Amino acid sequence: MSPSWIEMARHEFTKALATQQLDDDPFTLSEEFTDPPAHLRRNGRLRIEGDPSRMPPALQQLDIHGLLAAHTL
Repeated sequence: MSPSWIEMARHEFTKALATQQLDDDPFTLSEEFTDPPAHLRRNGRLRIEGDPSRMPPALQQLDIHGLLAAHTL
């Protein structure tokens, strides 16, 4: 993903979570999409690193994919 896409995602997350009380515990989850549409293809499928069950409640309630889909199409 390009630096401008990452900046857009950061902006959308910050705006969506602005009113939420977030814990101080760090949480990291990364997804690698390795089977995208043919014009974006590199290889494979989706790989997730991290433990989704440890996701903070504020993030569990956030429709992350829906939030970014309008910018990704």
